[in-house]
Amino acid sequence: MTDPKPVVYVLHGDDEFAIAQAIAKMEQEMGDPAIAAMNISRLDGRSLSLDALQTTAAAIPFLGDRRLVVVTNWVSTINTPDQQAKAIKVLENLPSTTRLVLVENQTLVDKSSKPWDPKPHWLVIWAKQTSPYAYEKHFALRTGHALAVWIQEQARHMGGAFEPGAAELLAGLSGDDPRMAQQEINKLLAYVNYRRPVEVEDVQEVTPDASLLENFALVNALRDHNTQKALQVLCKELEETDSYMIVSRIARQFSVLLCARDVLDRGGYLKDIANELKIKEGYARHLYEQALKLSSPELEAIYHSLLEIDVAIKTGQMDGDIALECFVADYTTQ
Repeated sequence: MTDPKPVVYVLHGDDEFAIAQAIAKMEQEMGDPAIAAMNISRLDGRSLSLDALQTTAAAIPFLGDRRLVVVTNWVSTINTPDQQAKAIKVLENLPSTTRLVLVENQTLVDKSSKPWDPKPHWLVIWAKQTSPYAYEKHFALRTGHALAVWIQEQARHMGGAFEPGAAELLAGLSGDDPRMAQQEINKLLAYVNYRRPVEVEDVQEVTPDASLLENFALVNALRDHNTQKALQVLCKELEETDSYMIVSRIARQFSVLLCARDVLDRGGYLKDIANELKIKEGYARHLYEQALKLSSPELEAIYHSLLEIDVAIKTGQMDGDIALECFVADYTTQ
């Protein structure tokens, strides 16, 4: 007799990439993609009532065994003990044909907790108490050696390998962006054609240097309109670099992206970007991937906004840190 599968999944933490991978695995387990697509619902929890959640999650699957309902950032709408009680009642009365995945892109702790003394969140407590009906997992961003170990594991899963030194170097270059690390793993394994382990020299040849990757981490967050991630990256940079330097660096990055987008708009490709901008193919590849996801008007709007911030900081009209934080918040919430 097989163990019963959880009905409610609580996935939380700042490693959004790992959470996305976990959900993608659930989707694959649903079988035929055509049928699975009819049994998958994705909802924004910030505007979702309990009644709507219950109705969607309790629906009978169509031509399949289970429905997958993914709800993001729902917990913030549950603020009182009465709301918690009603929410738990809904969660505890779902059919076994449902997989309700509650995704929170932050670590769930009790609101009354102090930073130095975090207390468990009510939803985490409930999930652990009702296991195996509910399943809870915390996805914390990997950094340093932990990220290097993850890089080696990912490479083995894909049929390749990384030398320990190469994994450590890539982990250092990737910072705290697992999506970027995954992109580089794919490129490096293809670069060695899966015939030998990736070595330090391969990473140095194919992967752009750390400063470029850090810029892309912020570009990624802006592109995805991910306010939390963008502010995290920005705050980290502000701890180490003057705001004026950050504005200049990001503006240069978007200026280069505009040039890359122009090459694509004229029918060019990856090698054309490398040739026209006179840059290495590794850097050109990053520009190519970013330029595909941002239109010329959008890039121009961001670039001109950054130029205005640059002038405002130089003339003393705005504090640099505040100007950058406002820019990130305004753009990502548009």
